[in-house]
Amino acid sequence: MCSSDLVISAFLKESLAAPDHHALRLGRIGSSFVELLGNATFRGYLILGASAYIGLFAILGGMPIVVINVLGESPAMFGYLYSAVMIVYLGATMAAERLVRRIGIERMAKWGVVTIVAAGSLTLAIHAADLIALSSVFAVNALVMIGFALTMPAT
Repeated sequence: MCSSDLVISAFLKESLAAPDHHALRLGRIGSSFVELLGNATFRGYLILGASAYIGLFAILGGMPIVVINVLGESPAMFGYLYSAVMIVYLGATMAAERLVRRIGIERMAKWGVVTIVAAGSLTLAIHAADLIALSSVFAVNALVMIGFALTMPAT
């Protein structure tokens, strides 16, 4: 046992002192979910997280189709473009880690939502104006990933 384990065991009590043999019953699990969904804060963050991941999965599933099939680029070009978008995400994640300490998670999450909504609106405008190009695909996907980094900071 490490010295940190000794310190922890000396000062912190076990959170589940007695086993709960009913914890995995379906009724108990269901009532726990109902209780969670009854909390407005939980629902807000649930929607925020789900929406951010929808944007991420749209990039993962849609970007190769647009770049390779619609724009006629090579798989190698898609790889370069995808790499560039992920480099933007990496930089945004590193910035978000510092930013969350200064402005707080709620404000940063709002900025992330605004960024993702702006990316979606820009995507619609680009499609409506028939301006689909590598640069526009990069711009909107990078913007989604910046928003993702703001809503899901790696702290």
